[in-house]
Amino acid sequence: MLKKAIFILSFLTVVALQAQQNYSITLLGSYTVPNSSEWDYIRGFGYGVDASMWVPQRWFSSDSSYLIRIPYNAGVRINYTRFPDGIAGDRFGILGFIQEPILSIPHLYLDMGVLAAIYTNPFRRSHDNRNVFIGSYLNCLIQVGLTYKIKALTFSGKFAHSSNGYLYKPNKGLNYLQFEVGHDFRSNNAHTQNQLSFTPTSLKTSSLLISIAPGIVRPRLTEVADRYYYAYTIRLGWQYNFSQVRAAGITLDVTNNGSHDSIRVAEHDPYKLPFNVALCANYETWYNHISLHIGIAYYLLRNAQVYSPYYERIGAFYHFGDDKCKIRHFVGVSLKSHAAHIDFIEWHYGIRIRL
Repeated sequence: MLKKAIFILSFLTVVALQAQQNYSITLLGSYTVPNSSEWDYIRGFGYGVDASMWVPQRWFSSDSSYLIRIPYNAGVRINYTRFPDGIAGDRFGILGFIQEPILSIPHLYLDMGVLAAIYTNPFRRSHDNRNVFIGSYLNCLIQVGLTYKIKALTFSGKFAHSSNGYLYKPNKGLNYLQFEVGHDFRSNNAHTQNQLSFTPTSLKTSSLLISIAPGIVRPRLTEVADRYYYAYTIRLGWQYNFSQVRAAGITLDVTNNGSHDSIRVAEHDPYKLPFNVALCANYETWYNHISLHIGIAYYLLRNAQVYSPYYERIGAFYHFGDDKCKIRHFVGVSLKSHAAHIDFIEWHYGIRIRL
């Protein structure tokens, strides 16, 4: 296994060295965090390596604030993590990521990455009945945390999550705390890229938001039919751009997960609401036509099969047109989760109406 790890490290290093832009090599330690005390047996440490390629990007904005004057970093990261006692084997990941300056602390970045990971020993291969966490080789991989850069050294603390969105059972998902130390190379040689044309009309605007996000999902309980069910989220809300590239707002979310009906029948629960209703606080950062979205919501009405009163959402959206348009269409994908335990994957279409 050590030879395999050395080979993978060498391969990632060679790939990074071919990059014409900035690149980084990072060593990481990982700790698997169970969703509840009944799954304490998955606690354990792992170790691995990242290789990333990234380019500083200018904010296309006339805002003169500190957070706009500092470029953000955008790039691609590949990862191998070895889990000696991992319930689902080792992890190979690839992520697109953005490092965005936050607060007024020099060299401190909000580090966000998302794409996919392959696990080497999912449930269907191992037939380990304790593995209710990863049931497929291919899964999503999300990392959110803080990165501090001092000269060529980088220090990071991140939360990472993997699951397949209940497209394949079992799927409790795996959560990790990651601590990383790395080194940036060629950071003085790469130039800052200009963004594509994007012409905001004013520093501060507000807009109405309407969107629908369908999805498909399988039920959690093994006792019910193992088939796909329809799910959806309808969002209606308001958003305020407190700068040209950052916005916050609130939405009323109407959600329904069809697989909960099968669970309700299995549990002999006669009570059913046609949908769940929640109030969601949202934050969004714009990188030209792409935006990253984070939301925290509280259910005003919910069925008994929704075990948590809160949920979180993280997603990415592509917006058509520019900010001069009165109405802008957008598409995107987000993960709706209860305490890092995914409910379903939302595939969004919506419009923004500038006020």
